[in-house]
Amino acid sequence: EEGGLFLSMETDPPEHYDAWMQEQPFVMTIANDKGGVGKTTTTANLAAAFAARMTKPVLVIDLDPQGSLSGLMFAGTRWQPGEGRFSPVSEAIDGNMTADQLVRPDGVAKPFTWRDFNSYRTIRQCETLRGLAAFYELSAVEDRTVLEWLIGDRQQDIRYELFKLLRDPVIRNHYGAILIDAPPRFSISSVQALCASSHVLIPTILDCNSANAVGYFARQLQVNKNLWPHLRIVGILGMMVNKLSYEQATLKTTADALRDNIRTNSMTTDHKLAYLDDLNIPYEIPYEIGIPDYAVIGRTGDNGVAYLCLGNNQEGRKVRRVFDQLAEELEKRMR
Repeated sequence: EEGGLFLSMETDPPEHYDAWMQEQPFVMTIANDKGGVGKTTTTANLAAAFAARMTKPVLVIDLDPQGSLSGLMFAGTRWQPGEGRFSPVSEAIDGNMTADQLVRPDGVAKPFTWRDFNSYRTIRQCETLRGLAAFYELSAVEDRTVLEWLIGDRQQDIRYELFKLLRDPVIRNHYGAILIDAPPRFSISSVQALCASSHVLIPTILDCNSANAVGYFARQLQVNKNLWPHLRIVGILGMMVNKLSYEQATLKTTADALRDNIRTNSMTTDHKLAYLDDLNIPYEIPYEIGIPDYAVIGRTGDNGVAYLCLGNNQEGRKVRRVFDQLAEELEKRMR
């Protein structure tokens, strides 16, 4: 029935799953099965935009073993785990992390760092933005965790390990928002993220191949919807837009592909995944709010997140305006 590995065993969510999923803060996964569509760039800069709007800190989680987001979050610092050690995300996916570790000032969630735009050697940090790093050993941890679950060495349902951590009341009281950068594949990390999330944002390049990828990803969300009955698709975000004539039409085509693939039959859609239909809001985030193809956003790499490290120069103001608009639009959609 197209269920695949993660529907091969009956779900056993914690008894407080439904109650905790109704509580703030929002947990948003930024996901798409296709790589290279700007998930990491979106996650890092959108988190910074939310942090600028909130009184509570924002937590950001890198679930990609390549650690690209981790490099952005902790620019200029030694963030990789030492030999024989696990990254914080590996511990979280494996169920070995406590909520207290995520809220302590000296805990595993470290403040974002970036190189000062005017003084390259000066490393600054943002206490209201905290991140969990991932590294290559995460792939091995994922494989071992799934294998132990399938052969019965783990009695608890591993699909809800991240939910138990991120939805703990200690976390909910401390953070104003949690953003998760999912890897470009349907792994146990992705499944755990979606089971813990209230919303999923889908960035995409505006070409035909990317539209097909969004349709397939939407089908995965639909087929596995019993794993995440509270998950809502908050929208499709156009990336690297260049104001080309075909891009707006492609964005609409991509939204149609998403809608077609979350239908439970030929006429109806699943209520939670398709909550935007109930609100009469289009799935595509307005083209004008899409992320422009600004080279400066990606060029900051070693210096940190563009929203932070560009400072108050013209380019910095331009980048912040883009992600501030996106944060405002998403807040409207989540309300």
